[in-house]
Amino acid sequence: MGSVVPLHPYAAHAEADRLALAAPLATVFRAGALGAQARLLTLLGSDAPLPVLLDALARYVETWAPSVMCSILLRDPERNVLVSAAAPSLPREYVALIGEVPIGEDCGSCGTAAWRREPVTVYDIATSSLWSGHRHLALPHGLRACWSVPVLEDSGEVLGTLALYCHEPHAPSDAERELITFAAALAKMVVLQHRRLAALWESNERLTLERAAIEAAECEREKLALDLHDGVGQQLVGIEWLLASEAVQATGPQAEALRSLRELVAGVQRDVRALSTWMLPLARRTGRFGDALQELAREAGRQHGLPVRSSVRLRAEPAMDEETRASVLRILQGALHYALSQPDCRGAGLSLDDVPSGLALEVRIECEALGEGAATPLRAIRYRAMQIGAALSFGSPAPGISAMRLTIPPRAPAPG
Repeated sequence: MGSVVPLHPYAAHAEADRLALAAPLATVFRAGALGAQARLLTLLGSDAPLPVLLDALARYVETWAPSVMCSILLRDPERNVLVSAAAPSLPREYVALIGEVPIGEDCGSCGTAAWRREPVTVYDIATSSLWSGHRHLALPHGLRACWSVPVLEDSGEVLGTLALYCHEPHAPSDAERELITFAAALAKMVVLQHRRLAALWESNERLTLERAAIEAAECEREKLALDLHDGVGQQLVGIEWLLASEAVQATGPQAEALRSLRELVAGVQRDVRALSTWMLPLARRTGRFGDALQELAREAGRQHGLPVRSSVRLRAEPAMDEETRASVLRILQGALHYALSQPDCRGAGLSLDDVPSGLALEVRIECEALGEGAATPLRAIRYRAMQIGAALSFGSPAPGISAMRLTIPPRAPAPG
């Protein structure tokens, strides 16, 4: 008799422990089983390839019954065949010769089990009709019995098969039937857990690339703003000064033309200054947070030629570090710019209020621009909200109105 002590709190490990506790305890617990179980549990939380995980599983199963050899085949969904994933104790030559196993009736124990979606027990490979096309490969290696169980997804999809081979022809005992059922459940858990982790890693890689793109765009935006402010802006100042100097000395129509040209350059200079201010990092805006927010709203309205109303109702200046302050302003700027650029937008309004969970910033747009879409500006807004731990939601409080609500948790500024 033996028992298994749960070793890990994580989901995959907990599932493995649950299955292990349901293992056939009537089987003699061999000394190597604990080490095999520990290795399997360790691998489950790693990025080990699926064949490595299944090899560890097969070795673990074999510790429960010293007379069996475990084989795990996985289904190739594109060709609908079974291919070997793990068979640590089977002769390598036999595994190589068996190759791909067709899924169908009379295709050995495993091909038939996958076809029928039910366990197939072959007591003697030498006489079974299911092995008529494969017994010449098995018998020279002393393989006489093979019991196979399909590994099925909850939906009924065939993931693969798990089989136990024996050197002597015989029917499985009750304990051995329990063992193969338990082993198939473990195989299902390992395959599905690997699928979930693979999907998570793919999602994380995609998110990492998206974050990198957003941050690169932010750096490029700042560089462009500085080039406009310190480069183009300063050159325009110089040109305006030269035109003013020439206008003082000129007379008649020439003086009037120079003054008109100077006014034109001054207008372009103001536009460049406003654009570079809009693009510069918002952390550079000093003063009270509510004032910075309202200034941003006014700039957005001027830039797009649309009314943008703002309301700030704060009992005191919020406790907020510079990173959070800049991120909130950039979220607001991104939301306003994206929404006000829509051709059917008629204006916007924003409010900032104290709430028990921190600060609530709500932006209402007079169009249906804001929502759970995949547009790049909206992805950037979600990314920045996640960075500062803010809760972000979108909705439509009235027909033709879309809203974004950002709840910002309090965060004290870093000590100076």
